[in-house]
Amino acid sequence: MLVFAIIPYIIVKYIQEKGENKFSTKDLFFYVLKQPKLILGTCIVPLGLFLFMLYLYLKVGDGLAFVHIQRAWGIYDSNFVITIYRALKDIQSENFYFAIWSIWGIISIYHLFKNKRYDEGIVTLILVITPLSVRINSIPRYLIGSFFPVVSMCDMIENKNKIEITSFLALAIILSVILYRNWIIAAPYLT
Repeated sequence: MLVFAIIPYIIVKYIQEKGENKFSTKDLFFYVLKQPKLILGTCIVPLGLFLFMLYLYLKVGDGLAFVHIQRAWGIYDSNFVITIYRALKDIQSENFYFAIWSIWGIISIYHLFKNKRYDEGIVTLILVITPLSVRINSIPRYLIGSFFPVVSMCDMIENKNKIEITSFLALAIILSVILYRNWIIAAPYLT
């Protein structure tokens, strides 16, 4: 899914350059055609995925084996809202920790869109939806490696909105306590 994140990113950049009121599908098409490096880059982005799919097809006869193997691990597509809700109810499990990360990502998305930082918001949205569409325990890896949620939280503190600062500090304290507790007991999911 992340491979195709370039498409909405191009659309957002086009809208930012031309203005929200001047969006036209035809103009977007010519905007892209006038930039051969953009076309080449857009084609190169999914190339690795397609080559891996070809390799899997030649090796095991299923180009989507990386998707189909999820069932063997007991991972099924699910509604991420229900997944987060269940994880929040089970405070003693490691899934509670992952649910807090998910909430941090969702708050970051909301804040970025609220401040009309659409390109950063779309990338963060993709970074949150991608792991949550498979399993909740992937979310920290996606958010830790991304700069945008951190920028969003720094902006929240800078704006001095009491609700945003309180939610950020509450999430930070909860994550710190969970991390400290699980570091002491050497929880395997922290490695």
